[in-house]
Amino acid sequence: MRPERPVRRLSSSLDDVLAHLGRPTVEAHRVIEAQWTSIVGSRLSGCCRPVGMTDRELTVEAADPVVAEEVNLMARDLARTINRLVGNDVVASVRVRVSSGGGSVGAPGERAPGSTDGS
Repeated sequence: MRPERPVRRLSSSLDDVLAHLGRPTVEAHRVIEAQWTSIVGSRLSGCCRPVGMTDRELTVEAADPVVAEEVNLMARDLARTINRLVGNDVVASVRVRVSSGGGSVGAPGERAPGSTDGS
């Protein structure tokens, strides 16, 4: 008979893998996604979206160069806000790229396809 191992939640194991890959926890990802409108503001939330994070660098995709520049100017505040919301120092920098999908992020004032409104 083998000794029983303690039961671990899948999210805990996944968090270990994410940490090894230089990414924040599942909960941190969930908070960023759910709170995106409050993080960037309602005007920009339909024009940009978080698309990835590695080694404490958050990548944001913007609908056009003007939005990208605005998000770049807000980068320090975005990192500070996200770190406050998740209760951890998960974002050190923000990298913004312009969407190459021909508006897949959404035009100003529109929600991005498949995005949630946080409700």
